[in-house]
Amino acid sequence: MIIARNLISDGVLPLRTSDTGREALDYMEDLHVSHLPLVEDRKLTGLVSDNDIYRSDNLNDPVGCLNFPFVPFVYDYQHVFDALRFFKNYHLTLLPVLDEFDNYLGIISQQSLIEYMADAFSVTEPGALIILEMGVNDYVLSEIARIVESNDAKVLNLMVHADEDSTRILVSVKVNRMDAAAIIQTFNRFDYNIVGSFNDRSDDNVRERFESFMKFLDI
Repeated sequence: MIIARNLISDGVLPLRTSDTGREALDYMEDLHVSHLPLVEDRKLTGLVSDNDIYRSDNLNDPVGCLNFPFVPFVYDYQHVFDALRFFKNYHLTLLPVLDEFDNYLGIISQQSLIEYMADAFSVTEPGALIILEMGVNDYVLSEIARIVESNDAKVLNLMVHADEDSTRILVSVKVNRMDAAAIIQTFNRFDYNIVGSFNDRSDDNVRERFESFMKFLDI
């Protein structure tokens, strides 16, 4: 099981309460992030965003004067999906990680999260990606697997995206065959709606498409 501890990066130094807003913005620009943890005596006291600083009256004021009604973080023992939820819900560029005693350990970056998700969804494994659209009540995992396996292939990974404003879902199926024509024909024969398929052998292109797909899902 992958937990938050496995994704911690110590390459980002936290802000001190005495650091000014201007110093924080310069550091954010250097790191290409929009957030930085604020830590005092190993305790997380805030997550400073560039918007927080721009809303302040004076960029030379210390960031310790900013108000943080809510500070997102995960404990090191929480599952990576908990971190993913924070990234999505609060549009974070990094997420602080604490130990069981609420001591600051480091951060999870967007890049480390994307790399984990890419590995978890077998992005770099050779094979085709088939994207199906269907009603939520029509989703039957065993039938999808049976159609793939009936063509002498295996499901490497499967991801379901449900839109809360719709009864339709997208099901992305990664299979272990580059040529998915026969599998696609079988899906068509069973009246599945195929909205896309990819089988690029280039790891770089596959990663780019995966990242584009994650952005499409607003993750």
